[in-house]
Amino acid sequence: MSTQTEALRLAWSAFAAGLSQSDRDLLGQRWAGKRQPPPADWVRLSVHVGPRATPASDRSRAVFQGAVGLMPASHSALLRSVMHTEVLSQDVAGHLTLRGDAQTLSDHLQHAMHALHRMGALGGWRNELQAMVVDTAHTVDATDDDDNTSTMVMNHATPLLEFERCGHQFVGGVTHAVHVNALTQDGLMWCGRRALSKATDPGRLDNVCAGGVPAGESLQETLSREMMEEAGINLEQCSAVAFVATLRTSRSEAIGWHDEYLHVTNVLLPQHVVPCNQDGEVSGFELLHSHQVMQAIRNNDMTADAGLAVVQALRCSGFLKVPLGA
Repeated sequence: MSTQTEALRLAWSAFAAGLSQSDRDLLGQRWAGKRQPPPADWVRLSVHVGPRATPASDRSRAVFQGAVGLMPASHSALLRSVMHTEVLSQDVAGHLTLRGDAQTLSDHLQHAMHALHRMGALGGWRNELQAMVVDTAHTVDATDDDDNTSTMVMNHATPLLEFERCGHQFVGGVTHAVHVNALTQDGLMWCGRRALSKATDPGRLDNVCAGGVPAGESLQETLSREMMEEAGINLEQCSAVAFVATLRTSRSEAIGWHDEYLHVTNVLLPQHVVPCNQDGEVSGFELLHSHQVMQAIRNNDMTADAGLAVVQALRCSGFLKVPLGA
């Protein structure tokens, strides 16, 4: 075991020592509920991604086809109102299909997101492209082995549909995000409180940093950038840095369907390194004992994804057992 790994294990041991049995039961419940079933009457969005059209290409040959989104009927009606029927069709059951090459579909989706935003139907505009990774591991029906991270890492060799970040929950697409648990040597946890100006979960506690992976960035690039922007910390300032594992979570949110892979990393911060926000997205940071973290989770004062990142770290460090099959 490396020195960094042992240091993180000891920090998590100190954190876990403050957990009661009721705390552990609650964390197990949250873990068991991380993948919520979608409403039965929601509309499925499928894609049929073909090769780039050329005179010699076979336009019927699919690079990928499958269900990649879920949305309520109201979102389906709005999407159909702003997209051309040449790329978006509806079947007799009401479900939608996008057809075209990846670049054409990306352009049409981005145009549709702009139109929805102008209509007031899509808030929280970020002006940031995020990729919908289109492969068999990212369909709405995919089942995942949470301990097998190799199948969950983004594969940039697969077709990507790139469009405005806030539009992904509107259509219910699968996205990726990084989450970082920051502990001190004595097992205290640094948590950020999201700015009230945030479109999602304003004012709630979060991990020391968390953010969606934009188009064109690797997980490592996003991790490094988010740590600096949200916490003002260069990874080289950490006493230890270790990737934990990837988990997938899905649930209904006010804006639509949230379906995301959370790539969880643990860092150990020395006493003199104090998080300080740089981009205005965090109102402040709090150094919390495990019982305070649990109070925030229990009272829904911490975001659901941040809580799951804590559970994943406790599981993988061997300090929390969850029900089999959860």
